[in-house]
Amino acid sequence: MDAVKKGANAIGFKAKEIITHKQMNQLLSGIDITTTGINFISSRSYPLTLELFFYEISHRALDGKISMDR
Repeated sequence: MDAVKKGANAIGFKAKEIITHKQMNQLLSGIDITTTGINFISSRSYPLTLELFFYEISHRALDGKISMDR
């Protein structure tokens, strides 16, 4: 969070313990995910992490407002 507050345009997370939407929501709390790049650099299950991230996007009603590198 400090990096984003100081002007970083992207942030990387070790998401090994993120297994619920509540945890993902808390992890991304206070971050504008429409302007800040989000990278998950470790995870127990990348498919689950991605699913939780997509759910967070839909929960915030941001569908169509975020570009994703594939």
